[in-house]
Amino acid sequence: LFRLGERVTGAGLELHVRDAAGRPLVARGEIRGALDPHCKPQFTDPVHGAYRRILPPGDDYGVVIRCDGYADVRREGVSVPADRPARLTVEMEPATSSLP
Repeated sequence: LFRLGERVTGAGLELHVRDAAGRPLVARGEIRGALDPHCKPQFTDPVHGAYRRILPPGDDYGVVIRCDGYADVRREGVSVPADRPARLTVEMEPATSSLP
């Protein structure tokens, strides 16, 4: 039971994705770095626009957030501390079309 509590409160990434008005978005989060290549992207939940992933601490990760109708967001150098999750809040901007 202690191990489960450690996994919930320990090292990892908490991602929160919102639109410009602060509404939660269902977005795909990809974490790049020292991960198993079989580790699949996760989606934020529709109620909070959030998800949490357990990650090894101390590494710098790259995070790519994608959501239909919005421009991709990339964050590099996300550091995960050993004792708590790193928190990343992202505000997505509508995608712009390059077509005339």
